[in-house]
Amino acid sequence: MSINELRKGQLLCSKPYIGDPFFERTVVLITEHGKNGTEGLIINQPIEIENPEDIGFIGAFTRSFYRGGPVANNRCYYIHNQPQLLPDSEPLSEDIHFGGDPEVLEQLLNSFAIDKASIRFYIGISGWEPGQLQREIEENTWFIEDARPFSWVCGESTEHLWHDIIKDKGHPYTMYAKGPINPDLN
Repeated sequence: MSINELRKGQLLCSKPYIGDPFFERTVVLITEHGKNGTEGLIINQPIEIENPEDIGFIGAFTRSFYRGGPVANNRCYYIHNQPQLLPDSEPLSEDIHFGGDPEVLEQLLNSFAIDKASIRFYIGISGWEPGQLQREIEENTWFIEDARPFSWVCGESTEHLWHDIIKDKGHPYTMYAKGPINPDLN
């Protein structure tokens, strides 16, 4: 699949041993792609937040956050499968929606009207300027995967998503899924 076929809701999966410690073994959900560049959320890096209340109202409701990317890491982003509850959310795929009215979200969280399994929070976002992601794909840094359902993207074992995708690709990728992050240390 080429950059010209990339669209919201699809996944970027880092190729094995890309040499960038921030994006090594990551899976990125595309939230925006167009002439102004590409944005997405890393979906397989859970993080610990020492003071979640510093994140604002969202921090009072969850201690479960994920690293979305290195850009705007003072902001919280969210995906969910409840567009009927969150107006102004943007569809990324059939059952994954991005953002939505933050005031409505606060009301939903305060009244426990949204299930924690229906929403996931990310700190920061990943971004590529126009042409940058095209170059990275040509350099074999990433491959593009089809959109997956919300239950897969936000399942309980998201830390293993990269391994699952690599194994599904078959030979020769299967051996990389079993290998260390840095083969020189083996």
